Amino acid sequence: MTEKKDAYVEGTQARTEDLEKRSTPTPCKLLVKRLMEEMGKIEFFQKTFGPMREWDRADQRWACYERGDWSMRQMPAIMVFDYGGESQTSLNGWLTGTIRIVALWPAQLRRHDWAEVPKIFKGMVQHFFHSKYCGALLDRIPGENLETKVGGLNELGKEISWIPNMAGMVAEERVPATILDIKYRIDLRRFYDYLEDLGYSQEEPFKQTVFPLEYVGATLQGTAGGVAEDSAKVTDGIKIQ
Repeated sequence: MTEKKDAYVEGTQARTEDLEKRSTPTPCKLLVKRLMEEMGKIEFFQKTFGPMREWDRADQRWACYERGDWSMRQMPAIMVFDYGGESQTSLNGWLTGTIRIVALWPAQLRRHDWAEVPKIFKGMVQHFFHSKYCGALLDRIPGENLETKVGGLNELGKEISWIPNMAGMVAEERVPATILDIKYRIDLRRFYDYLEDLGYSQEEPFKQTVFPLEYVGATLQGTAGGVAEDSAKVTDGIKIQ
């Protein structure tokens, strides 16, 4: 019997799943993901588009990218993605850009059923940017709320553009669509401080090199050239709770 070999060959994989495993958080990608997660906690969006499910499920109606392979059975659906690129003022300055939210609606909606849908959806999105859910994304206090906030996020939803009566394509059919463009601003100095809280540094952002302080006055055995090896052990000192 021949041994089964791993199909993965280094240098040949460029799928999203593979790249995410070996990449560092980036401002816009993190913002898109966490914005959609916060929207998914709200009952109005849950009942309109269904709960957020595993990404490969056929009944998933949420996407954090500009998806083009929806089916009619998945309508209505919602997409949240970066749109139109970004603008950076300097290395440690402001990063500004746009997040686009697109809602795709069932094609069979009758005129009187459809009339107020774009306005209602737009109004609920506007409420979101005044709510605690949006507040959880903003970087207000360094070192806190790392699970929900986006490091350096200074403004989100201060400027909103609404395009109500658009058409999208689903399975080669036209469906009604509502589009909102959301402006954001990120302080890159604070974003790199946030990366340090996650174990990265501005000088070495490609792998985790910074770790939380656990011991004071400790002796570290197992170092080479001043760098701790994987087998290094702390032999004394006071452990910080």
